[in-house]
Amino acid sequence: MSSVRSSLLTLLLILGCVHAASAQSPSSSPYDALYSEGSITAVGVWISGVVPIEPVLRNGAQGALSLEAYTSPRVSFRAEAGYGRSGVDREFRYEVRHLFAEVDALYHWEHGATRATRSYVGIGAGVYRYASIIPGSVANDPALRKQMIALGLDPDTTAGTHEKEFEVGANGIFGVEYLMSKSASVSLEGGYHRVGRVFAVHPYDGAFLAASLGAKFYF
Repeated sequence: MSSVRSSLLTLLLILGCVHAASAQSPSSSPYDALYSEGSITAVGVWISGVVPIEPVLRNGAQGALSLEAYTSPRVSFRAEAGYGRSGVDREFRYEVRHLFAEVDALYHWEHGATRATRSYVGIGAGVYRYASIIPGSVANDPALRKQMIALGLDPDTTAGTHEKEFEVGANGIFGVEYLMSKSASVSLEGGYHRVGRVFAVHPYDGAFLAASLGAKFYF
């Protein structure tokens, strides 16, 4: 898992070092053309690899849909909702799933010879709903039953059910977007999501890093 963390942190560092490298000429940017033609809204589809900060949590994945509105060629606001899953390795293994909804404010700038590539940074806030799914087989193991009782859980009623909890969080993101056509682009994005401490079953830090690949469609 340490190699995965190192790779992800390297990706985030590379994305964070991307900066503007061309003169400011707004009329030459295809993104300005999109905005001037009325294409100031975009829908997106995202898939992400997730690396939790908490060591007892396993790496996971999540998917999301987004709706982004531009107030200028450089500034946008994005609403995003999605679903992810990971797992916990403690006295016994169980699955952790989360639903989330967040809103981000983004700033974009173009670079490159054609200015069809641009970088962006953003901050946002969101709500996360965590569910811990304990396998029913846990209740059949005498040793694991004792561990569940020690945690204050009833093995006969808790195993196989969801222990749910809501948390609020904040996030910082940065990424690179490439405009493939007049109405479609692909993005590579990295981010840090700071989520409060979750107390479902075992207490753990809900914060995580995410590396995302996205496709956006302007209209």
